[in-house]
Amino acid sequence: MFLLLNVYNKNNLKMENKKKFLLVISLVLIFYSILLVSPIGSENYNTSVAISSGGGNISSDNQSQIIVVGLISGNASSGNYSTHLGFLQGSSDLLPPRVTIVNPLEATYGVNSVSIQINLNEAGYCEYSLDAGVTNHTLTADASNLVFTGTLSGLSNGNYILNAYCNDSSGNKNYTESVSFTISVASSTPSTTSSGGGGGGGGGVAESLGFSVNPESYSKTIVLNRTDYGGIFITNEESVERAYDINIEVLEGILIFDKTSVTIPPGKTKNVGFRIYAPSNPGIYTGKIIVTAGSKKAEVLVTINVRTEKSLYDVLLSIPKSMRTLLIGRTLKAQVDLLQMGLKEKMDVVIKYFIKGFDGKIYLSESETIMVYEKKSFEREFHTQDIAPGDYILGVEVIYPSGVAVASSQFKIVEKLGVFRCNFFLIILSISLIALLLFFWLIIKRYKKIRLHRHK
Repeated sequence: MFLLLNVYNKNNLKMENKKKFLLVISLVLIFYSILLVSPIGSENYNTSVAISSGGGNISSDNQSQIIVVGLISGNASSGNYSTHLGFLQGSSDLLPPRVTIVNPLEATYGVNSVSIQINLNEAGYCEYSLDAGVTNHTLTADASNLVFTGTLSGLSNGNYILNAYCNDSSGNKNYTESVSFTISVASSTPSTTSSGGGGGGGGGVAESLGFSVNPESYSKTIVLNRTDYGGIFITNEESVERAYDINIEVLEGILIFDKTSVTIPPGKTKNVGFRIYAPSNPGIYTGKIIVTAGSKKAEVLVTINVRTEKSLYDVLLSIPKSMRTLLIGRTLKAQVDLLQMGLKEKMDVVIKYFIKGFDGKIYLSESETIMVYEKKSFEREFHTQDIAPGDYILGVEVIYPSGVAVASSQFKIVEKLGVFRCNFFLIILSISLIALLLFFWLIIKRYKKIRLHRHK
């Protein structure tokens, strides 16, 4: 009797395990069958479409957005497939767009006005909100609906979170990206400084410049041989009127200020405008705007992207937030998105990559040739072990027979990361190890339970 019960329990256990296995296999098959609903192009439909009977005709001009299943008993045309034939129609774009918030930065601004720039990796639409979506505001899109810009003005002192609400042309949404920044406009009361006493311990509170310049970095994309306009904000944080001198480094002849010296009353901010003259060659040009007041100076890092007028491609270059401040010697990763504009055809393009400093020097240069049709997205890695700490841009030039498209993204190399960031990585690593140990413990516990059940 005991032997019969033991055999019965073993059979039940085997049957239960078989049921679980079949359930898992079924779920996997369902998942992959959903993923396989993909567009059929003229280059692959006749190998991907199975006609089981009926001898129906399927042409390359009417099967671009569907995949055919089951029986076909007639001609598959755009006029009758949706209501008369048994087709499963799938969307060619099921993924949300990738959203990159270029501006504002995670920084403290000394003015009440901040520029906004949000990039998408595919054509779409973007809005922003400062109150978690209660009130959304529109942004200005470029011609390709990939870059969206705007300006925040009249902000009071405080902390802000800008949320991006974007969707692509297929209606896929991405509402996950946000950036935190702070507005801290100094009052007209001058700041005080103190120095540390005694020897060996060193230093007190760092002396304030007495003025601020915003933005801290400026980036603009313009067309070859065109003129554009920009500006910076200088805030006098002292209690007396001050004169400020403005100079250009590296970008002489490209950036020209209407005034190279301005006088600003105490506690006031002045917008100082400049003109941008695109050079005769496409490319990415870097330099600095230097603002001085006596012996004190502030810098604005400037990037000017110059493309040709005829544009067959749009290119976006995205550096993840976690890598915009990079520890010295680490590998930089970036996402490149190419989108073919106008006529869609297979074309080989040359892509040049480089890391460039704001002194105008190139510290790394690489290139490759790839074939692009409609759009292409890929990740690229760049080794920075021979590059010293400092501010840099990663640039990309897409060169094709009739033009050049360009894009850039700024990053910083540092000798060591901040304490909070190091602690953050340690916390993530600790949680991952604990989760892994817990996983193995559950497996061992379940295995022992099954063995105990079998021996009963």
